[in-house]
Amino acid sequence: MISLWPAKVETPRDTRSMRQIAEAVAMAHGLTLDELKTHTSVRRISHPRHEAIAIMYATGRFSYPQIGRFFNMDHTSAIHGKCAHEARQAKALEAEAA
Repeated sequence: MISLWPAKVETPRDTRSMRQIAEAVAMAHGLTLDELKTHTSVRRISHPRHEAIAIMYATGRFSYPQIGRFFNMDHTSAIHGKCAHEARQAKALEAEAA
């Protein structure tokens, strides 16, 4: 980090494991970890799964292949999940601003 300030301002890092992130997202959506890790495309499960993938990737500590292995999917599915979550967030912010 390059800074012109005499003291660096550190942002808190998310140090949770992939399992801890997945469990927190599952609990927030009223799901179990096993449900979150299923291969279903039902929205009530896939959207929280995409959210968990996005959070995991945003920590900067996990790669798409690692996240894919955690969810028993290909890394391209993990990429799709993150992009789908970001698109839904952007659409929700757009609707909120209108």
